[in-house]
Amino acid sequence: MLLNMITTIGGKARLSTAVILIFTFSTMCYSQFKTFSIEKPLFRGDFEALKLVQIDFSENSTLLHFTFTSPSPLENCIYISRDIKLIEIASKKTYQLINSYNIPLDNSNEFGCLMKFGEKLNFTLEFEKVREGFNYFDVVEMEGNKNAFNIYGVLIDINKTTDTYLNLDDFLNQTPLVKKKYFYNEGDIVQFLSDSSGLIIAAQIVLDKTYGKYFQVDFSIKNLTGQSIEINPEDIYVDYIDEYGELAKQTKPLSHEEYMKKVKRRQNWNSLALGFSAGLSASSAGYSSSTSYETTYDYTTYPYSTTYSTTYTANYNGAAAYEAQQNATNVLNQFQGEQYEIKNTLNEGYLKRHTLFNETEYLGFINIPFSRKIKGLNVVVPLNGKKYTFAF
Repeated sequence: MLLNMITTIGGKARLSTAVILIFTFSTMCYSQFKTFSIEKPLFRGDFEALKLVQIDFSENSTLLHFTFTSPSPLENCIYISRDIKLIEIASKKTYQLINSYNIPLDNSNEFGCLMKFGEKLNFTLEFEKVREGFNYFDVVEMEGNKNAFNIYGVLIDINKTTDTYLNLDDFLNQTPLVKKKYFYNEGDIVQFLSDSSGLIIAAQIVLDKTYGKYFQVDFSIKNLTGQSIEINPEDIYVDYIDEYGELAKQTKPLSHEEYMKKVKRRQNWNSLALGFSAGLSASSAGYSSSTSYETTYDYTTYPYSTTYSTTYTANYNGAAAYEAQQNATNVLNQFQGEQYEIKNTLNEGYLKRHTLFNETEYLGFINIPFSRKIKGLNVVVPLNGKKYTFAF
């Protein structure tokens, strides 16, 4: 049939325009694009909070790579709805989500947390394979919701392709995900933070009237980083938040010395710590360290995504799956890093400076001056070169 599409012009054989157009549309579905316009991007305040970085059309799916920038000076926790979809504007045809990379899905009791204004999170969403000629579409998480990740009128410049697929490892590891989840212990909410470094930190807050009136924050810090880390309570600070959600005042918890002056004898910390630790351990059982970002599969809609043989919200090298797809193979490389587990637990009572060795859990608490005027507080814990925020 191809021979019938060749014409002769000036004695030389030329491909007709029809063949060139067919070739253009057929190769577009296996191309990558960085050049596109967006009619209605997602703004938070006066800046573009959600930036579309690159679009990759592969043999089996469509990948959109994003960067989200936190618009809040306080903690900002995000997730993606399983219902997010691509909608082709001309045909109204929709393409559903298959996988998310480096951002949790809704209803998983996990959130991706950004701790300060301007902090960025790179993530990738994988959708069904689109039809040939797909180049003008919306990305809709929840229609009409101003807080949803909705961008409208994405128009791809099909004449400007980029040579390579975006390197998922490099892109996502630029902004490691800090995950937060919640559970209950003895009726109190416990916040649980973890990231790719191997640190797992849990905290709960109670009102303590034993030696005055204080907010008492109980901590469990698990070190699965593969190295020793320094815990220094003097680095911890607290932001008091007013009724408008703004920073009212910054303060420090009581030091160990200040606390001991108020206490005639050490309280029975071990019994409190054991109860806290038991609830925490039950809820966090099975966690291990990993230096990879998180990949989440939407099993409800796409059972065939289990070909990667993982469990829901499991940590593994998601980039390997992506690279396998790019290389037209179906082999997922196994994660090669060390795996650690907690082998020792220290109950220290009031938090004090300590070197925490690998595979060790540290239990302790701090007291924060009580205030009736505030509506909330953020406890910021600097550890291992990062700041971890617990919002109460």
